[in-house]
Amino acid sequence: LGGNAVGNTIIAAATSKGLGAASNSVGVINKADNLADAAGAGRKVDGPTINNPQNIPNPTPYNSAGSSSVGQVDCCNLQTAKPPKNSEPNSVTQQLRPNGEPFSERYYDSQGNAYLDIDYTDHNKPHAHPYVPHEHLIDTSNGGFNRSEGGPIK
Repeated sequence: LGGNAVGNTIIAAATSKGLGAASNSVGVINKADNLADAAGAGRKVDGPTINNPQNIPNPTPYNSAGSSSVGQVDCCNLQTAKPPKNSEPNSVTQQLRPNGEPFSERYYDSQGNAYLDIDYTDHNKPHAHPYVPHEHLIDTSNGGFNRSEGGPIK
């Protein structure tokens, strides 16, 4: 997915912030796209590219938990499936419920390796996850994939 997608655009973050995006648009927002061209709102998109191939309605903007552990994000992938262990460098994959509410987010570093999960549920284990939302740091050194115990949002 790339190029100018003005005619085939979803204004995912803009819609949830009330910027007047068209609800029937699908596809990708590119940084250079202009909301005036895409949805008539007259504001330029500053931020990551949003990929929403499943056309999930009204997605919640990433990092709605407000974690300071989140680094640079150039691309946001929206899906209903579990996020992959690796993805595009400096990206986030949001696992959303079909109604657009967040379930989890996985953040990737400049090499495309996962470094942080933010979960918006206690996984039906309130004794193990008293904080909702909560975050897990991910250690991928030595070829492993180890999530820390869930802790409060930093």
